[in-house]
Amino acid sequence: MAIKRNLPFLSLLFIYLPHGHTAECPSQLIEANKRNTFALVNHVALDDRPLKIKTELSSEDNHIHALSRMTFDRCGALINATLIQEKNDLSAKGVTTTRTDFSIRKEDYGWSSVLKMDSEFAEKATSKLNQLFAINSQDLFMLDDRGVFHKSFGKSEMVIQNKTYPGVATTLFNWDTDGRLSSVKRMSNIASDRSNTELTYDSFGRVIRKESAAEKEMHQYDSLGRELSLTKITTYFTTEKTVKTCQQWNKYGRCILAKQHMTLTIKNDKRGEENVEEHDAVLKSTYTY
Repeated sequence: MAIKRNLPFLSLLFIYLPHGHTAECPSQLIEANKRNTFALVNHVALDDRPLKIKTELSSEDNHIHALSRMTFDRCGALINATLIQEKNDLSAKGVTTTRTDFSIRKEDYGWSSVLKMDSEFAEKATSKLNQLFAINSQDLFMLDDRGVFHKSFGKSEMVIQNKTYPGVATTLFNWDTDGRLSSVKRMSNIASDRSNTELTYDSFGRVIRKESAAEKEMHQYDSLGRELSLTKITTYFTTEKTVKTCQQWNKYGRCILAKQHMTLTIKNDKRGEENVEEHDAVLKSTYTY
């Protein structure tokens, strides 16, 4: 059984943030923080200096609710970040609820992360709760002699239908000659935890595509260089397409209000049919400088 270990909300929320004053922060440190935060959150740095970000995602139909908080230091290093998310998928037989609790914290050696996920199905007829899976994982992100991510080590425990699967993983971060993240390869003894992600940039050095076997991300920018939209397609047992379109930016070009449209396609192999669900949500971000 493949488990979606990815955190799609992070790609929509986490935006690399601050630059410190040159007098306060050496340029090499700023560059290292820029790369490290990019490796964690997959977005490029701008010239503003927010110290905190709070982002809320909510849909009126109760399909998804999420809250993210992040804190940075004056030199652009991510101090900590948290994400709490709940998704509810309705069907004729009941409701599937998936909860995510994710956190990142800066350490002396680099960063550490903790991920907890669980999913359960509530039967409509009997109100019985059935656990589908539970995941508890930890990763340690190690730095090279430049202070840049090059590898992470992880351990996890997955529980599926009351059976426990211990996991051990190593993730390699590869950078090109221009200092851009070119690929991320995760190796694990659990098949659903393996991935190889490639990144593509435009002539301005902005990410325009991120792709692995199960996921695709496409970024579009407006004439001012601001991110206009992000399209993410995830394919496992179902196909989930999420399109975030920015409606409002702050004076630094950060998106502070966006609409998000989600399309979930579920195939019924026995009948040869597809069930399509659509949901709309609003994404609001608050920047503190």
